[in-house]
Amino acid sequence: AQVFGNINNGFSGPGEIVVPGTVQVPGSLLHSEVNFIVQTFLFFLRAFLWAALAVLVVLFLPHQVEQVSHAAVAQPVISAGLGVLTAVILPIVLLLVAITIIGIPVSLLGVLALVVTWAFGIVGLGMEVGERLAQMLKVDLPAQVTAGAGTLIRILVMNGIKVPIPSCGWIFAARVACLGLGAVLLTRYGPHPYPPAGSQVMLPVDRDW
Repeated sequence: AQVFGNINNGFSGPGEIVVPGTVQVPGSLLHSEVNFIVQTFLFFLRAFLWAALAVLVVLFLPHQVEQVSHAAVAQPVISAGLGVLTAVILPIVLLLVAITIIGIPVSLLGVLALVVTWAFGIVGLGMEVGERLAQMLKVDLPAQVTAGAGTLIRILVMNGIKVPIPSCGWIFAARVACLGLGAVLLTRYGPHPYPPAGSQVMLPVDRDW
């Protein structure tokens, strides 16, 4: 048998289907997507770690955290002012102390104390946020849950503000941090309430009455 015709290895008609060999994804787009996922994960991870820290602190020092929370609410101006002064003056003092070799350990201890005080203040403010949230929802929660939930919300809000407005968001976060720092110092890390219990404001008495 004989077959007549031409052999055509390709097809160029109107119904031609072209299958690409590889699909190329721009490297910059892939990198931005991965970076967004990582940043989102770290954003929520920091908030949950702070909430876990608040639960642990309140578990062992519930009275001290409550005193810090009340001091920040009762005396916000004094607390914030003291916090700002401490945040400005203490690093300068520690730097001067660190100039000498003998003063380096003291300076490191001072930095550690400042970080601990700052963290304690954040937990105290988170306690206040949690208490107000519980009052708004009209629920009675344990102190650990109140502090953890309040700190979680506070960290999410503070970090969330810095995302859309990074140039100004840190100012608001710093002011809140100074408020907590000053409240810790006013209460001497919690044992002493501020204003002191039993203190009264003396008003002038009109003798003509």
